[in-house]
Amino acid sequence: MIYSIIPYCIALKQELLYLPDLTQLGRQLYQWLDDFEQNIPTANIEDGSLRMTADAYEILGAICAALAENGAESRLIVTCRYLKEDTLPPHRLHLESLAGMNSSDIDKICFPLDREVRQQLRTRRIIKIADGNPRLLKWLLEVIQQPGLAADELLNRLEATEQKFREDILAQTLLDALEPEEQKFLARLSVFHLPVTVEIINAITATPLPFQKLISLSLVESASTQPTQPANYRVTTILESLLKPVLSDTEWQATRQQAVKKIYQLWWEESNQSCTDEQALEVLRLGLIAGEQEVAAKVSDIVATDWVNKSRFLEAVQLCQQVLAVFQDYRIFGTIARAEYFLGFVENAVVHYQQALNLCPDDDVTEKAGTLGNLAWVIAQQGDIERALFLYQQSLEISERISDVRGKAITLQNMAGVIAEKGDIERALFLYQQTLELLESVGDFSNRSTTLNNIAKAIADLGDIERAVSLWHESLKISQSIGDVRYQAEILTNLAYIAGKTGDKDRQLDLNLQALQLCVKIRAYRHLVTVITNLGEADESKGLIYFAQATWLCLNIQVPLPNTMTIFAHLYQALPQGNELQALLTTTTLFLCSQLDEDHPLFKELQILGGRMIIALTEAQGIETQQAFDTWIVQQRLNEPKYFLPRLNQRLEEIVGDRWLFDRSQVSMSE
Repeated sequence: MIYSIIPYCIALKQELLYLPDLTQLGRQLYQWLDDFEQNIPTANIEDGSLRMTADAYEILGAICAALAENGAESRLIVTCRYLKEDTLPPHRLHLESLAGMNSSDIDKICFPLDREVRQQLRTRRIIKIADGNPRLLKWLLEVIQQPGLAADELLNRLEATEQKFREDILAQTLLDALEPEEQKFLARLSVFHLPVTVEIINAITATPLPFQKLISLSLVESASTQPTQPANYRVTTILESLLKPVLSDTEWQATRQQAVKKIYQLWWEESNQSCTDEQALEVLRLGLIAGEQEVAAKVSDIVATDWVNKSRFLEAVQLCQQVLAVFQDYRIFGTIARAEYFLGFVENAVVHYQQALNLCPDDDVTEKAGTLGNLAWVIAQQGDIERALFLYQQSLEISERISDVRGKAITLQNMAGVIAEKGDIERALFLYQQTLELLESVGDFSNRSTTLNNIAKAIADLGDIERAVSLWHESLKISQSIGDVRYQAEILTNLAYIAGKTGDKDRQLDLNLQALQLCVKIRAYRHLVTVITNLGEADESKGLIYFAQATWLCLNIQVPLPNTMTIFAHLYQALPQGNELQALLTTTTLFLCSQLDEDHPLFKELQILGGRMIIALTEAQGIETQQAFDTWIVQQRLNEPKYFLPRLNQRLEEIVGDRWLFDRSQVSMSE
C-alpha cells in the first residue's frame, strides 16, 4: 500500500511519555515523532527498494533496544513502507504485510466525527477516494470538517487533496524507476480493485511476476487473511491516473475482459454464487467496463434481487441504475421495478416492468411469467383490476405450461388478493388454499408466510377475528425466522388494525409503532405512509402531526393516487376550517387528477372527490361565484404548480417541526 512513512505516532508518543525508565528518552523523542514524516527523507531508492535513512534507523533501533532492556509490557507498532526483513533492528520486530483498511478500521477513524460529518460520509465518496489508506482518509476527513464549504468546492478540495497525496508519496518517481514491462504488469494488476491471488493474475499477464520489487517499493499491497491461505495482491487506486498511459486502449480492454472472466469463474461459478457481496460487485464493476453484458446482468440481477428480498430497496435501485446506464437488460428492468414499487415509485415500476416484457426473449418463459405477474400486481394497486386479472391469467398459463409449481403458486396467491379486494372472499380463500398446497410441495416458507397473512385478512373480513389473529401470529413467526423485515411490518400493521377494531387502543398504538420502526429501518417508505396514517387515525391528539408527515411522504415518493387522496382527505379534515393548507391540498388534488387519462378506471371517482373539496373550500372562503373563485385562485397563486407544490411542502414541514418519525434526508436520497 502507498503510505507515507508514518508509525502509529499518537500511540507511540503516549507510550514514550509514560514508560517509567524511559521518560527522558520519551520526552526527547516526542517532538521528533510528532513531525515524523518531515524528519525522514523519502527519496532514496537502494537495491530496488526504499530504505530508511541512518538517523531514522538508529532512533528506531534505540527504541527497540530500550523496550527490550526495560522488560516493559509496552509493544511497538510501526507502519512504514520502507522496511525490509534485512533492515529491521534486531529486537524481535516482526515484518507484517498489511492490506487496505477493512470496514471496522474505517469505522474507528470515522467514529469521533460529529453526526453531520458522518452523514456526509454516507455517499462513500471520501472512503472510495481513500481506498483503504488510513493516512489519506484522515487528510480527507480534515477537508470535510472545514466550515462553510459548498458542495462543488468540497469536491474540488477532495480532489486536490487526493492529488497532493499522490505527489507527496512520490508515486511518479517510483513508477519511473520501473522497467517498461514492470510498468505494464503493474497496470494490468491495477484493473482489480480487490486483492487477487497469483492464479487470477496469471490469467491477465504472461510477464514474470516482479512481486518482491513492487512490494518493496510499496506499489503493490501483499497480504493474506489466514496463515494457510495464499497471499493476495492489489494495486491501490491512487495510482490509476498515473498508470493510464502505460497500456493502449486495446490492451486495457483485453486485460479487463480476461480479468472479469477469471474472477467470474472462480468467485461466482465455482462458489455456486456464494461469494461475498464485495466480490460480486467487483465482478459486476469489471463486467460493465469490459462490456461483458451477460456476466454483468446475471450477477447484478441475483445480487439486486437478494437485496430486495432483504428490504435493501434503495441499494438495489442504485445497483440496477448502474447497470442500465451501460446495458438495457430485461432482467435488470424487472428487478429495479420491484424495488421501485416498494420505495413508492409506482409509475416508474410500471414503465420498467413493461420494458422488461418488451425486451424479454421468447425462450425465457420463466422470467416472462414472473414479470407479467409483478406488473399485474402493481396495476391492481393502481385500481385497474380487470387488466391485472388478464395479466395474471397470462402468467398462470405460462407457469402451468412449463410446470413451474412455485410460479403458479405465487400467481394464484396474487390473483386471490385482487379477487378478495373485489369482494369475492370465498373464491379468494379457495385460491389461497391451492396456493398453500403448492408451496408446501416445494418447501417455500417465505411465500407461505405471505399466504397465511392474506388468508388472515380475508377471514377477518368475514368476521372470524380470533382465527385471523392466530394465522397472523403464525405468519409473523415465519417472517421473523427468515429475517423478512418488510413483511413483519405488514403483519404488525394488520394486527394493529384488528386491535383498534376490538377497542384495544393501547395495543393498536404499540403495534403500529413497532411497524413504524421496522419501516424506517429498511426505508420502506410506501408502507410507512400506511403506518403513519394509521397512527393518525388511532391517536387523534397527534392526528394533525401524523397526517402531515404522511402527506409529505406522498409528495416525495410515488404513492398510488387513491391512497394519496385518502391521506389528503384525512389531513383536510384535521385542519381548522379556512386554513391555508386546505386550499393547497385542494389545488394539489386537482393538479394530480389532471395528470390522469380520462380512461383511467379511477378518473371519475377522483374528479368527484376533487369537486367536493372545492365546494368545501369555497364555502370556507365565502366565495359564491365562479368569477370570484377564479380571481381568488390567481391572487393566491394556486394556478402555479411551481408555487403551490413547494408551498404545500413547506407548510407541512412547519406543522411537524422537530417531531418527525423518520429522517427526511434519507427519503430525498431515494429520488
